[in-house]
Amino acid sequence: MFRIWLLMLTLLGPLLAKSSEGMARPVLDLNHQQMGYAGFRGDRGEVAYRQSGLSLGNALFDLSYNHWAFQWRQMEESRFSGGVATPLKELHAYRLGAKLPRATASGQMVMTQLFLNSTFEKEHSKSYGATAALYTTLPSRGEGVFTLGAVAYYHPVRTIGLPIASYNYRMRSREGWQASVGFPSNYIGYHTHHNWMWMANLSFNTATIRLRDESPIAPGGYLSLSDYLGGFGFRYTPTNHLTLTATLNATLYRDILTYDASGSRLDTHRLNPSYGARMGLRYRF
Repeated sequence: MFRIWLLMLTLLGPLLAKSSEGMARPVLDLNHQQMGYAGFRGDRGEVAYRQSGLSLGNALFDLSYNHWAFQWRQMEESRFSGGVATPLKELHAYRLGAKLPRATASGQMVMTQLFLNSTFEKEHSKSYGATAALYTTLPSRGEGVFTLGAVAYYHPVRTIGLPIASYNYRMRSREGWQASVGFPSNYIGYHTHHNWMWMANLSFNTATIRLRDESPIAPGGYLSLSDYLGGFGFRYTPTNHLTLTATLNATLYRDILTYDASGSRLDTHRLNPSYGARMGLRYRF
């Protein structure tokens, strides 16, 4: 995975060198997360995972890579894996996106986003999908703004459309309270110092994964994952360029849908809650 990160930085090096204040200024994010074992409801077996990721972007583009490694227990009698002890070892996810912010004559900000992605176990053919989002910000009284819009997740085996609706309060402030409440994510934070903030968050996440051709789960098929992930922790900003975060996390809900190679639904599985931790680093060039 380090070689992939190095390649991304090499390809985008000229952009970093020419970056300036404003919309073209890139931001680099690194993160690592470890989640403990979660058992299957109504089935045998447990799964845990660790995830590492890198993203590089600004107000106009986004490029990211994520890697998951899985650990399994007691899968020999599991319906999910067909009795295979290690049904899935690792996953890779790439995403490339473009963003088009536009200010209207009335002062509203309208954002259009398009992301192309590929999430797969081994073979990447038939793993490609897209995400499109359109939303606008509406000013309110006081120090908050409303965000309203919609997002669509497209994949050949499953397409989901969801609303975007949130109220964002003092999100750029480095004093006192700030919050974003709505869907698909919620966030609240409080600054005890201008560079130290305690925070809690809850977000809905979804992804569709192309399994390897010889997968015991569904040969050449797919997994569709949906979950709610909550966290509590802190954010430390020692300089205007660097931000460090650490949170304790919990998955409150996680569904796994399996599909065969033709995209037909095979089964539905649900996991019990699991707990873990996440660390992140953000650098603003």
